[in-house]
Amino acid sequence: MRETPLMAVSMPDASGMANLTAAMLYASSGIHVFPVKVGSKIPATSHGQDDASADAAQIMNWWNGPRSANRNIGIACEPSGLFVVDIDIKLSLIHI
Repeated sequence: MRETPLMAVSMPDASGMANLTAAMLYASSGIHVFPVKVGSKIPATSHGQDDASADAAQIMNWWNGPRSANRNIGIACEPSGLFVVDIDIKLSLIHI
């Protein structure tokens, strides 16, 4: 287990960007990304998050082309130094 001090990190704002441009922005911030099949959460690589990279050439290869330009972006948290807590709240269960 790697000992890394906790710190607040904010994701770069990629709103409105093409997926390739957004993936390159994330990578330039040290975030390791991998392609995800369009409209799903299924990785588009053989080894999923284990294939994640911040290498510009690899990212260009994954998202460059008519069949791959719309792939979603997956983020590999551990190599990016991120710890994420995802809390889902069902609004129907909340009573005010």
